[in-house]
Amino acid sequence: MSRYARTARGTHHDIIAAQRPFSNFDFVERHFGGIPPLRRIMSQVHQLGGRTMVVEDIHASGDLREENEDIAIRCPGFRASASRRLSFFRKAFRSRRGLMTATRDDFLGYAIVKTDDIPGEG
Repeated sequence: MSRYARTARGTHHDIIAAQRPFSNFDFVERHFGGIPPLRRIMSQVHQLGGRTMVVEDIHASGDLREENEDIAIRCPGFRASASRRLSFFRKAFRSRRGLMTATRDDFLGYAIVKTDDIPGEG
């Protein structure tokens, strides 16, 4: 098991062309309930010339498991969480092969998005 979500192995990869006509706001609304900080991140990626996004489901790494344990103590109804890593690239590609040829200079950054299932909370 990886200690950190940033290095956790992804279990599923979606490669998304993130250039026009792709809508960052529609994507965030549809998949993440319109989280404002993620909208801002996506806007910055667009400004930096982001052309491809890779979305990975990740299992709870050590840091995410610790967070889940803390949530369970404070919120006894806590059921589960789901985590995704969104990685952003300047390079346009549509396949795993394209991802494997991306260089360090093509990589813009990543965001870990974790959603928690807590009955009665928001």
